[in-house]
Amino acid sequence: MLRPKYLIYLLLAVVLMSSPAYATYQFFPANACTGGGDALDGIDCDGGAGPPSWEACADGDAGFVVTSGQDVCIYVMDDDAACGGDSTESPCPASVQPDDRSDAAANQCWVLVSVYGNTFTSSGTINGLIQSTEDADGNAALAAGDCDGQIIYNNTQANTYILPAAAAGLNICFYEDSAHAITIRPLAAGDDHIWYNGTDCGEDDDLVGPGTVGSFICLHAKDAADWMSLGFANTWTCE
Repeated sequence: MLRPKYLIYLLLAVVLMSSPAYATYQFFPANACTGGGDALDGIDCDGGAGPPSWEACADGDAGFVVTSGQDVCIYVMDDDAACGGDSTESPCPASVQPDDRSDAAANQCWVLVSVYGNTFTSSGTINGLIQSTEDADGNAALAAGDCDGQIIYNNTQANTYILPAAAAGLNICFYEDSAHAITIRPLAAGDDHIWYNGTDCGEDDDLVGPGTVGSFICLHAKDAADWMSLGFANTWTCE
Protein backbone atom coordinates (compact mmCIF):
# COMPACT_ATOMS: atom_id res chain seq x y z
CA MET A 1 0.00 0.00 0.00
CA LEU A 2 1.28 3.43 -0.91
CA ARG A 3 2.37 5.42 2.13
CA PRO A 4 0.69 8.82 2.66
CA LYS A 5 3.90 10.76 2.11
CA TYR A 6 4.14 9.31 -1.39
CA LEU A 7 0.62 10.28 -2.44
CA ILE A 8 1.62 13.77 -3.47
CA TYR A 9 4.42 12.37 -5.66
CA LEU A 10 1.94 10.15 -7.47
CA LEU A 11 -0.49 13.03 -7.87
CA LEU A 12 2.18 15.36 -9.25
CA ALA A 13 3.31 12.75 -11.78
CA VAL A 14 -0.23 12.13 -13.02
CA VAL A 15 -1.06 15.82 -13.31
CA LEU A 16 2.12 16.70 -15.17
CA MET A 17 1.49 13.91 -17.67
CA SER A 18 -2.25 14.46 -18.02
CA SER A 19 -2.79 18.22 -17.88
CA PRO A 20 -2.64 20.60 -20.82
CA ALA A 21 0.06 23.26 -20.80
CA TYR A 22 -2.36 26.06 -19.93
CA ALA A 23 -3.79 24.43 -16.79
CA THR A 24 -3.39 26.23 -13.49
CA TYR A 25 -2.37 23.01 -11.70
CA GLN A 26 -4.62 23.61 -8.72
CA PHE A 27 -5.08 20.70 -6.31
CA PHE A 28 -8.48 19.96 -4.79
CA PRO A 29 -8.32 17.32 -2.03
CA ALA A 30 -11.72 15.91 -1.11
CA ASN A 31 -12.91 13.56 1.61
CA ALA A 32 -15.13 11.50 -0.73
CA CYS A 33 -15.98 11.26 -4.41
CA THR A 34 -19.67 12.09 -4.06
CA GLY A 35 -21.97 13.40 -1.35
CA GLY A 36 -21.66 17.17 -1.62
CA GLY A 37 -19.97 19.48 0.86
CA ASP A 38 -16.28 18.60 1.02
CA ALA A 39 -16.73 15.67 -1.40
CA LEU A 40 -15.41 16.01 -4.93
CA ASP A 41 -18.84 16.75 -6.38
CA GLY A 42 -19.17 19.54 -3.81
CA ILE A 43 -16.22 21.32 -5.40
CA ASP A 44 -17.93 23.25 -8.18
CA CYS A 45 -14.96 25.61 -8.63
CA ASP A 46 -17.15 28.69 -8.79
CA GLY A 47 -14.64 30.82 -6.91
CA GLY A 48 -17.30 31.78 -4.42
CA ALA A 49 -18.59 30.64 -1.06
CA GLY A 50 -18.14 27.04 0.02
CA PRO A 51 -17.98 24.73 1.59
CA PRO A 52 -15.32 24.61 0.38
CA SER A 53 -14.41 27.88 -1.32
CA TRP A 54 -12.03 27.58 -4.27
CA GLU A 55 -10.77 29.63 -7.15
CA ALA A 56 -12.45 28.93 -10.46
CA CYS A 57 -11.28 25.64 -12.05
CA ALA A 58 -9.46 25.40 -15.36
CA ASP A 59 -9.04 22.47 -17.69
CA GLY A 60 -6.44 20.15 -16.22
CA ASP A 61 -6.88 21.04 -12.56
CA ALA A 62 -6.66 17.98 -10.34
CA GLY A 63 -8.77 16.62 -7.51
CA PHE A 64 -8.06 13.53 -5.47
CA VAL A 65 -9.74 11.40 -2.84
CA VAL A 66 -8.24 8.80 -0.48
CA THR A 67 -11.09 6.45 0.37
CA SER A 68 -11.65 4.64 3.65
CA GLY A 69 -10.32 1.52 1.93
CA GLN A 70 -7.08 3.37 1.13
CA ASP A 71 -7.81 3.56 -2.60
CA VAL A 72 -6.55 6.77 -4.23
CA CYS A 73 -8.86 8.27 -6.87
CA ILE A 74 -7.25 10.99 -9.00
CA TYR A 75 -9.38 13.25 -11.20
CA VAL A 76 -8.71 15.95 -13.78
CA MET A 77 -11.19 18.75 -14.51
CA ASP A 78 -12.77 18.86 -17.97
CA ASP A 79 -14.14 22.37 -18.25
CA ASP A 80 -15.80 21.85 -21.64
CA ALA A 81 -18.85 19.67 -21.01
CA ALA A 82 -21.00 18.28 -18.21
CA CYS A 83 -20.72 14.63 -17.13
CA GLY A 84 -24.46 14.08 -17.17
CA GLY A 85 -24.36 12.93 -13.56
CA ASP A 86 -22.07 10.82 -11.39
CA SER A 87 -21.14 7.39 -12.74
CA THR A 88 -21.38 4.35 -10.48
CA GLU A 89 -18.01 2.59 -10.55
CA SER A 90 -16.55 1.66 -7.16
CA PRO A 91 -14.55 2.83 -5.30
CA CYS A 92 -13.77 5.57 -7.86
CA PRO A 93 -16.55 6.74 -10.20
CA ALA A 94 -15.22 7.28 -13.72
CA SER A 95 -16.82 10.73 -13.80
CA VAL A 96 -18.14 13.05 -11.10
CA GLN A 97 -20.52 15.92 -11.87
CA PRO A 98 -19.93 19.00 -9.66
CA ASP A 99 -22.95 20.16 -7.69
CA ASP A 100 -24.75 22.74 -9.81
CA ARG A 101 -24.32 25.73 -7.48
CA SER A 102 -23.07 27.93 -10.31
CA ASP A 103 -23.46 28.35 -14.05
CA ALA A 104 -19.92 27.06 -14.49
CA ALA A 105 -20.69 23.73 -12.80
CA ALA A 106 -23.21 22.83 -15.49
CA ASN A 107 -20.33 22.62 -17.97
CA GLN A 108 -17.75 20.89 -15.81
CA CYS A 109 -16.82 17.28 -15.16
CA TRP A 110 -14.26 15.59 -12.90
CA VAL A 111 -12.80 12.76 -15.02
CA LEU A 112 -10.99 9.84 -13.39
CA VAL A 113 -7.43 9.44 -14.73
CA SER A 114 -5.82 7.09 -12.22
CA VAL A 115 -6.68 4.65 -9.45
CA TYR A 116 -4.22 3.31 -6.92
CA GLY A 117 -5.60 0.57 -4.72
CA ASN A 118 -6.83 -3.00 -4.49
CA THR A 119 -10.40 -2.93 -5.82
CA PHE A 120 -12.19 -1.43 -8.79
CA THR A 121 -15.52 -2.50 -10.25
CA SER A 122 -17.25 -1.01 -13.27
CA SER A 123 -20.83 -0.89 -14.45
CA GLY A 124 -19.85 0.64 -17.78
CA THR A 125 -17.07 0.46 -20.33
CA ILE A 126 -13.39 0.85 -19.55
CA ASN A 127 -11.18 1.72 -22.52
CA GLY A 128 -7.43 1.38 -22.57
CA LEU A 129 -4.36 0.44 -24.56
CA ILE A 130 -2.52 -2.88 -24.56
CA GLN A 131 1.22 -2.42 -24.19
CA SER A 132 3.43 -4.04 -26.81
CA THR A 133 7.15 -4.91 -26.79
CA GLU A 134 9.29 -5.98 -29.72
CA ASP A 135 11.91 -8.40 -28.42
CA ALA A 136 15.02 -9.49 -30.30
CA ASP A 137 17.42 -9.67 -27.37
CA GLY A 138 17.11 -13.27 -26.28
CA ASN A 139 15.90 -14.97 -23.14
CA ALA A 140 14.08 -12.91 -20.52
CA ALA A 141 13.03 -13.39 -16.91
CA LEU A 142 9.78 -11.45 -16.64
CA ALA A 143 8.70 -9.45 -13.61
CA ALA A 144 5.13 -9.07 -12.39
CA GLY A 145 5.16 -5.56 -13.86
CA ASP A 146 5.73 -7.10 -17.31
CA CYS A 147 2.52 -9.09 -16.99
CA ASP A 148 -0.13 -6.40 -16.61
CA GLY A 149 -1.63 -6.37 -20.09
CA GLN A 150 1.46 -6.69 -22.25
CA ILE A 151 2.06 -8.38 -25.61
CA ILE A 152 5.58 -9.52 -26.42
CA TYR A 153 6.30 -9.78 -30.14
CA ASN A 154 9.20 -12.18 -30.54
CA ASN A 155 11.42 -11.73 -33.59
CA THR A 156 14.81 -12.70 -35.08
CA GLN A 157 15.51 -15.72 -32.86
CA ALA A 158 14.02 -18.37 -30.58
CA ASN A 159 13.61 -17.03 -27.06
CA THR A 160 12.68 -18.41 -23.65
CA TYR A 161 10.51 -16.29 -21.36
CA ILE A 162 10.37 -17.16 -17.66
CA LEU A 163 7.13 -16.11 -16.05
CA PRO A 164 7.11 -14.40 -12.65
CA ALA A 165 5.50 -16.11 -9.70
CA ALA A 166 1.83 -16.55 -10.51
CA ALA A 167 -0.46 -14.06 -8.78
CA ALA A 168 -4.16 -13.67 -9.44
CA GLY A 169 -4.81 -11.18 -12.23
CA LEU A 170 -1.42 -11.17 -13.95
CA ASN A 171 -1.78 -11.53 -17.71
CA ILE A 172 0.44 -11.51 -20.78
CA CYS A 173 0.37 -12.50 -24.45
CA PHE A 174 3.18 -13.84 -26.64
CA TYR A 175 3.24 -13.48 -30.43
CA GLU A 176 5.66 -15.19 -32.83
CA ASP A 177 6.51 -12.37 -35.20
CA SER A 178 9.09 -14.52 -37.01
CA ALA A 179 9.60 -18.23 -37.70
CA HIS A 180 11.25 -18.80 -34.32
CA ALA A 181 9.69 -20.73 -31.46
CA ILE A 182 8.83 -19.12 -28.15
CA THR A 183 9.34 -21.14 -24.98
CA ILE A 184 7.29 -20.04 -21.96
CA ARG A 185 8.56 -21.36 -18.64
CA PRO A 186 6.77 -21.09 -15.28
CA LEU A 187 8.81 -20.02 -12.29
CA ALA A 188 10.34 -23.21 -10.85
CA ALA A 189 10.67 -21.74 -7.37
CA GLY A 190 6.93 -21.23 -7.24
CA ASP A 191 6.00 -24.73 -8.49
CA ASP A 192 3.66 -23.03 -10.93
CA HIS A 193 1.64 -24.61 -13.74
CA ILE A 194 0.69 -23.54 -17.26
CA TRP A 195 -2.68 -24.81 -18.45
CA TYR A 196 -2.92 -25.08 -22.24
CA ASN A 197 -6.37 -25.45 -23.79
CA GLY A 198 -7.73 -26.90 -20.55
CA THR A 199 -4.82 -29.32 -19.94
CA ASP A 200 -2.23 -28.92 -17.20
CA CYS A 201 1.26 -28.99 -18.72
CA GLY A 202 2.59 -30.07 -15.33
CA GLU A 203 4.50 -28.48 -12.49
CA ASP A 204 7.33 -26.28 -13.81
CA ASP A 205 6.85 -27.63 -17.38
CA ASP A 206 7.35 -25.43 -20.45
CA LEU A 207 4.89 -24.41 -23.13
CA VAL A 208 6.54 -24.16 -26.56
CA GLY A 209 5.22 -22.41 -29.64
CA PRO A 210 5.22 -23.90 -33.17
CA GLY A 211 7.69 -21.37 -34.56
CA THR A 212 5.33 -20.06 -37.25
CA VAL A 213 4.57 -16.42 -37.92
CA GLY A 214 1.21 -15.42 -36.46
CA SER A 215 1.20 -17.96 -33.64
CA PHE A 216 0.23 -16.45 -30.30
CA ILE A 217 -1.01 -17.33 -26.85
CA CYS A 218 -2.47 -15.27 -24.01
CA LEU A 219 -2.07 -16.38 -20.40
CA HIS A 220 -3.93 -15.28 -17.28
CA ALA A 221 -2.94 -16.19 -13.73
CA LYS A 222 -6.15 -17.23 -11.99
CA ASP A 223 -4.43 -17.71 -8.61
CA ALA A 224 -0.99 -18.08 -7.02
CA ALA A 225 -0.11 -21.26 -8.92
CA ASP A 226 -1.91 -21.54 -12.26
CA TRP A 227 -1.47 -19.73 -15.59
CA MET A 228 -4.50 -20.38 -17.83
CA SER A 229 -4.49 -20.03 -21.62
CA LEU A 230 -7.30 -17.69 -22.69
CA GLY A 231 -6.70 -17.91 -26.43
CA PHE A 232 -4.12 -19.05 -28.94
CA ALA A 233 -3.39 -19.54 -32.61
CA ASN A 234 -1.80 -22.69 -34.04
CA THR A 235 -0.67 -25.61 -31.89
CA TRP A 236 1.53 -25.13 -28.85
CA THR A 237 3.19 -28.01 -27.01
CA CYS A 238 3.69 -28.84 -23.35
CA GLU A 239 7.24 -30.06 -22.71
